Amino acid sequence: MKTIRLITKLLTFISLFLYLSISIQAQSKSELIDEYMAEYFKKNLFHGSVLISKDSEVIFEKGYGLANREWNTAFKPDTKMDIASMTKPFTSMLVMQQVESGNIKLDGKISDYLEDYRKDVGEKVSIHHLLSNTSGIPDIMEYPEMRTKLIQHSYTVDYAIKQFCSGDLLFEPGSKFQYCSSGFLILGAILERVTGKSYEALLKEYIFTPAEMKNSGVDKDSLILENRASGYIPKGNHFIREPYMNMDMTTSAGGMYSTVEDIFKFNKAINDGKLLSEKYLNIMFTPNVEAFGGRGKYAYGWVLFKIPVNDSGKVAEAVGHGGTFYGKETLMTRLPEDQYLIVIFCNTEVGQRTLTKMTMDITRILYR
Repeated sequence: MKTIRLITKLLTFISLFLYLSISIQAQSKSELIDEYMAEYFKKNLFHGSVLISKDSEVIFEKGYGLANREWNTAFKPDTKMDIASMTKPFTSMLVMQQVESGNIKLDGKISDYLEDYRKDVGEKVSIHHLLSNTSGIPDIMEYPEMRTKLIQHSYTVDYAIKQFCSGDLLFEPGSKFQYCSSGFLILGAILERVTGKSYEALLKEYIFTPAEMKNSGVDKDSLILENRASGYIPKGNHFIREPYMNMDMTTSAGGMYSTVEDIFKFNKAINDGKLLSEKYLNIMFTPNVEAFGGRGKYAYGWVLFKIPVNDSGKVAEAVGHGGTFYGKETLMTRLPEDQYLIVIFCNTEVGQRTLTKMTMDITRILYR
């Protein structure tokens, strides 16, 4: 009996020791991450929110600074913000769902779905080319004056595609990578044509509802959105308000708003198999072409890259996507092997390089 009691006490002690060790380790990592992000905030280089999860459980979430400077409103994990090109993985997911259902083919051409699109280009460019940014179609955001004047006009998506996404091909489809929002606008139009539903309705039915994302949607010029973060652009030693931008034509290329908490739910739904089968998830995440000057590879609406986690050369395989426009920066990074997710929203236009550095530094902390 004494032996049994001793063994029981020993096992209890070991369990308690392991629990405390894990708790202390997790707490120290959280503290390190908080201290790290707080330094950016103290230097007025970061106002936004951060969420980190492990195995589909949130292990860190916090807001820093102001979501709205006019009203002195704090940035929180449930603060809504336009996510710009982080919308593209959502569009990719919707397309792959339709591929899985047999309504869209990856080798199908634009002209198979949009009969009014120019034939010489539409008959050469496939869904695969659009998803992988290898179409050769000129990027709408490179159109003269798009970022200054044209983006302020109330253009419909159909008009935008006809006027700004139907130019002569810059290169043979499939021959190289060139980031292209035009391709994702076209994909949105194809989704609507194939399903007979709006892009907004498709997001709600096929992603937001199964993922339980209640604070996400498609931004519109007329939309009054509670708890929204404004965008600010640095000018000298102070900030100015973001210029006006009409959101009506950005839709499937960059028109969503969300929160870091909802992006976590999106990631969890992917991991839980609620949105797409494993077969088609693997296709979606398969790298197609080297991108961004060799710094990564592009799959279907997702960027694949490596993050050094220590000084000995160990790296973590990562997949994610960011977004940038008019004072707003977003970046979500999935580390599939160890089931980490890092989401950062920022409303002070610090640049994707800064958010990428934050993500890499946070990753090194997680792998300590």
